[in-house]
Amino acid sequence: MNKLIEAITAFLVRPFRPNPELVLNEVNSARASLGLPELSRLPAGARRNASSCPLAVALGGFVGVDGICFTESNMASRVAGVWHTGVRQVGASRYVVALPALLQHFVRDFDLGAYGRLAA
Repeated sequence: MNKLIEAITAFLVRPFRPNPELVLNEVNSARASLGLPELSRLPAGARRNASSCPLAVALGGFVGVDGICFTESNMASRVAGVWHTGVRQVGASRYVVALPALLQHFVRDFDLGAYGRLAA
């Protein structure tokens, strides 16, 4: 039953989901700011897993629906700069960069199973 629900969800959100190429562009902008090489495609990841979703794998942080968490403030600042979003400190050594709307939408859709080919 779960597979059927995932298939229906993937079908229903298809017309509204972010284009993977646009998502990849945002990821590569962030990677460039961190001195990382460009990716040719989004990496596979695990749904509903903050440390293993495609964005977390690509950027080395923990990703939630609203942001990506880094342990170094300079990394967070650089990513926030290219995405034109904010950074907030959470605890002593956690810095959360707000995701742009496109990436928030991608994370939600990925967690719903809309990008099956990216699921590890």
